[in-house]
Amino acid sequence: MATPSLATPRLLLRSLTLEHLPSLVCWEADAELRHLNDEDPDPAPAHEVEAIVRGWLAPGRVDLLPFAIHLRSDDRCVGWCMLAAIDPAAGECRIGFTLGERELWGSGLGREVLSALLDHAFQNLGLWRVLGEVHAFNLRSRRLLERAGFQLIHTEPGAIRRGNHLHDELVFSLQRPA
Repeated sequence: MATPSLATPRLLLRSLTLEHLPSLVCWEADAELRHLNDEDPDPAPAHEVEAIVRGWLAPGRVDLLPFAIHLRSDDRCVGWCMLAAIDPAAGECRIGFTLGERELWGSGLGREVLSALLDHAFQNLGLWRVLGEVHAFNLRSRRLLERAGFQLIHTEPGAIRRGNHLHDELVFSLQRPA
């Protein structure tokens, strides 16, 4: 499935390519981003990040649409996002995204990314449900999903380990508006 381009007032979501790899490697090295997004608290080496991205971009992959998030103002890549586990038979998928540039956190760009992904999932792909997973301590992402109308449907107790502490993973769901 070819990844389309999606546009918001301030962003362009384009097909993720290997040209975006340096940015993804840089964001993988950011301890706070890893804390908020990854199950593994240790950074993946560049060759592992590349292997992951190559897997996302594998020819014939129909269950994943990976995007690079670009600012319209200067075309700078500032993050990545995806629709994953796309299952047309079940009518659902999962979302994920990372705004890698910290100076843009809290600017409302996450809402724009989420809105573009939801519009594409519901209107273009014809899916009826989108799921999102968040670490319970990632309050910013949790609030973003809740403000968009997602409902908490499952808590996986102790799914995330940070040092000697276990944290819950939360699963949220949004159904296509009638």
